Amino acid sequence: MKGIIYTKDIYREIVPKIIQDEASWSSFLKFSAVHYQMGFENASLLYAQRPDAKMVETYAGWREKDRYVRKGSKGIAIIDSNSYRSYIDHVFDITDTNGRGRPEVWRLGKGNEKEMLAHLHAKSANVQDYVKEAFIRERKYQEYNGIACKQEVDGYTDFIFINRFGNCQHQGTLNKALRRIIRDCNDLQLEKDGKNAVLLPNFSCHSLR
Repeated sequence: MKGIIYTKDIYREIVPKIIQDEASWSSFLKFSAVHYQMGFENASLLYAQRPDAKMVETYAGWREKDRYVRKGSKGIAIIDSNSYRSYIDHVFDITDTNGRGRPEVWRLGKGNEKEMLAHLHAKSANVQDYVKEAFIRERKYQEYNGIACKQEVDGYTDFIFINRFGNCQHQGTLNKALRRIIRDCNDLQLEKDGKNAVLLPNFSCHSLR
């Protein structure tokens, strides 16, 4: 419990510094682009504790990449919200490791910028249509079954994703759904592309706020 409180304090202290001016925000965006697998909260925690971090993984994650964390290295605290209750986990920068594995750090540059932007544009158009269709289907289902939103959050109401009682879905329920989506998607990618598959990282509804 103390670890969660301490880490939350780090988060509350760093966020005002990140957004205090355009230069600070730009610096954070460049940093978080490298650590794109993290949500805003954990990217902020990483930025506060190790602003020079190049590539981070958990202790087990580095072992899977054929590298090991050097004795005495200090872990970087992050919050794992993938389970029902959040808890503190620790990651280590690649500079704190040794080993034969040489994982590449992906970067967006002049060599791949046009191709990546074209790819994202094509993907976003398809995703937007699909998401809109999913929202409409869900709303029609609720109307048919007499389900209506009864909850208000920060002045907002009429949420689409609610339970049968009209309340917003609990984070535990959403995280279970996300884990199933990540699992099924990654299984399909591994079946299709094998070792070259690009897999979804673990993330939670807290990462998507």
